[in-house]
Amino acid sequence: MIAAFPPGSLQFEVGVQTFNEDVGALIKRRQNYERLEENFHFLRGKTGVHIHADLIVGLPGETVESFAAGFDRLVALGPQEIQVGILKRLRGTPIVRHDADSQ
Repeated sequence: MIAAFPPGSLQFEVGVQTFNEDVGALIKRRQNYERLEENFHFLRGKTGVHIHADLIVGLPGETVESFAAGFDRLVALGPQEIQVGILKRLRGTPIVRHDADSQ
């Protein structure tokens, strides 16, 4: 059904956040990276969907090297847009539980 839409008429927001499996587990974000890549290949090869994908800098356990590897992996998937966000540690959100670990 998605392939029936005219090119450019749909935009999908894909919140990848990280390609680091250890970081994903640490922040309780389960993600099937193989399936994610299959979906990207389908969307880019068989549809006219515009893909906007997000990565986040500063996730607990993420290193400069692992972020760079994830960024390169995302670029290779060919989204039309990549947004790099900076982690916001808002009071009362579950991510703040990692503050004690980093001190």
